Amino acid sequence: MGCHESPKPQPDEHMSQAEPKATHQSFLQGYKVECKIGEGSFSEVLKCKDRTTGKFVAAKQLKKQFKSAQHASDVPELIAMRKLTVHPNILHLLESHFDPLTGKVTLVFDLMDSSLYDMIKNRKKPLAEARAKNYLYQVIKGVDHIHHHGIFHRDIKPENILVKGDLLKISDLGSIKGIYNRHPHTEYISTRWYRSPECLLTTGYYGPKMDVWAIGCVFYELLTLKPLFPGSSEVDQVARINNILGTPSSRLMAKFKKHKSRNISNFATKQGTGLNTLIPFITEAGRDVLKQMLVYDPDQRINIRRLMDHRYFQDYKDLEAFQKGLALSSSSLSMVDASGTRVNHTWKNPALLSYLMSERRRKKVAVRAKKKKPATKKDNEGPSEKQVKASCSSYPVPVHHPPAVSNTRSLARVPQGASTSSVPPGDNLKATSHPALPFPKKIETRPHVTRSLRVGVGPSSLAEPKPHQSNPALAKLKDRLTMRVQAMRQGGVAAQTKKSTDGPPPRR
Repeated sequence: MGCHESPKPQPDEHMSQAEPKATHQSFLQGYKVECKIGEGSFSEVLKCKDRTTGKFVAAKQLKKQFKSAQHASDVPELIAMRKLTVHPNILHLLESHFDPLTGKVTLVFDLMDSSLYDMIKNRKKPLAEARAKNYLYQVIKGVDHIHHHGIFHRDIKPENILVKGDLLKISDLGSIKGIYNRHPHTEYISTRWYRSPECLLTTGYYGPKMDVWAIGCVFYELLTLKPLFPGSSEVDQVARINNILGTPSSRLMAKFKKHKSRNISNFATKQGTGLNTLIPFITEAGRDVLKQMLVYDPDQRINIRRLMDHRYFQDYKDLEAFQKGLALSSSSLSMVDASGTRVNHTWKNPALLSYLMSERRRKKVAVRAKKKKPATKKDNEGPSEKQVKASCSSYPVPVHHPPAVSNTRSLARVPQGASTSSVPPGDNLKATSHPALPFPKKIETRPHVTRSLRVGVGPSSLAEPKPHQSNPALAKLKDRLTMRVQAMRQGGVAAQTKKSTDGPPPRR
C-alpha cells in the first residue's frame, strides 16, 4: 500500500490535508513517475514512487490549469474531502499539491490494485454470489457515508470503485453534489449505462437515490460480468429499461413531465421481462435487494440507509456487532498483577474471552445477592392486627353440617359460652358465607399470615401459646375467633333441631 511519509489523515486532520500545498518545487521533485495507470476526460492517474520513503502512491493530475492555490481549493474533489471523514470504503486524500509555475494540481492517494471494471473485464467466470455480496455491501457502506455528510456521488460505476484484495474503496469524487442544493442539477451527469430514469427523463430533477440505482446496475454486472442496460443513446437507454422493468405508468410519466421532461417518447406499453428471469441463480434475498434498488419511480426506490439494513446483509450486521462487542470487552477487561497494579490486556482468543466474561458476570451476580437487605426487627415481630383481620375471611372454620342442610343456609349467632360438645370437628364452612360476620366477604389471602393463625384455630385453639410466640394482637384475635367458632357450631345444632321437627324439605 503506497503512501507518503506524512501520517495518514485522521478524522480531525483530513481537512488540512485537503488544501493544496503551494510550493515552487515541482511535484516531480518529490516523486518519481513509474507509469500511467489510467486517463479520463479531466485527469490522468500516475503510479509514483516517493523519493524519500520508497513507497508507491497514486497521483491524480488534473488537466485544468488554475491561477492560484486559492482558486485550486475549489476543486470538487477537494471540497468533498473537506466534508468527509475517513472511512475504510472511500479513497481518501493523502496530499494535494499546486505548482504555481504550471498551474497544475496533483492529488495523492493510496495505491490500489485495480478497479472493478478491470477485474470484471479480465474474468472469465462470474463472481460467486457470496463474493459479489461482500463487494456490494462495502459499496453501500461507502455511499451511505457520503450521503450521511450531505452529498451524493453522481457517478457510481465499476471504473470508480477500486479494489485491493477483498477491500473496496469508492474513488473519483469530482462529480459530487449537495443533497440539499436546489434543483435543477446538471443534466448530463453519470455514465449512461448507470444513469437512473429520473436523470434520463427530466432536466436535472434527481437526487441521492440515483446512486442507489447505479449500485444496483453494478451489482448485476458483478453477478453476470455484463452490463444490465447497455444503451447506445439516451432514448435507447430508456427503451432497454422499459424492456426489463416495463413501461412506466401514466401517473409516473405525469410526475416526470412536471419537471421539464425529456426523452419521453410514445413507447409501446409493455409489462417487461422482470429481473427474476435474468438472475435465477442467486438467493431470493439477493433478488429482492436488487429489485428494490432498480425501481423506476425514485420516490418508491429504497434509500441507502434502508438498503444497508436489508435482511440480505444480516450476517454482516451480526458479525460487525460481534466484533464491536468483542473490541469493547477487550478494552474494558483488566487484571491485577502480583504487585497490585491494574493491567489491561487485549485478548486474541475469543473462546477464552467469552469464558472470562461469563465468569465475571457470575461473580457480579453473587456479590449482588450477598448485598441483599437483611431482615429487620419489624419483620420478625409477626403479623399486625390489620394483616390478621385481612386474612381471616379466607381461612376455613370447622363446623358440622347434616347431609340435609345446605352449606349456603344462613346461621344464627349464639351467645358466648353455648354448648358445642355435640359438634364433631372436621367439616368446613367458609366464614365468608355468613352475612353477619364482621369481616369482608372477599379479602386477599396472605399465606404468611394464615400460617400464624393456625396456632389459635381448630381443636387446639384453647391451648396457651408459648412465651416466645405471644403477640397482643394475635391473642385478641384468637378470643374473637373462638367466639365465632362457638356461634357457628351452635347455629348448626339449632338448624339440625329445626329440620327434624319440620320434616323433609319439599320437592322442587
